[in-house]
Amino acid sequence: MALKNMSIHKDPTVVVTPGASNFTLGSDGVSVQGGSHFVFKEDLDYETRRQVTVKHRPPTYDSKNQSYGKDKKSFCIAWPEVLVSGAVVFNTIRIERECHPSFAVADQAALLKMAVGLLVDTETGDFWATGDIL
Repeated sequence: MALKNMSIHKDPTVVVTPGASNFTLGSDGVSVQGGSHFVFKEDLDYETRRQVTVKHRPPTYDSKNQSYGKDKKSFCIAWPEVLVSGAVVFNTIRIERECHPSFAVADQAALLKMAVGLLVDTETGDFWATGDIL
């Protein structure tokens, strides 16, 4: 479906398939400023081990202007793949959220739900598959 006519759910739900297995993440000791680094424990090959980086920057306070800046929270998922040429490429998805401390918790949750809708809604499927905007 064309993005110009899309609608997204106000309260999207991600359905987890019953009986589906889960991935187990574990820390690998990689140092990340303001965050943590995890790997998928099931991936035994170091070269193609999937990984997740999580970061958090708390809001800052500017005493001169007596105002707060936004916080920043992010996930970056990397899925390495070895090409036929032998080169390793890192397929990635970055999920990032920035909110001002005065933004209500309920509104923060609503914003996240809108983002979920953009990620998984059937109306954005063509965009994710082919980059089709129109």
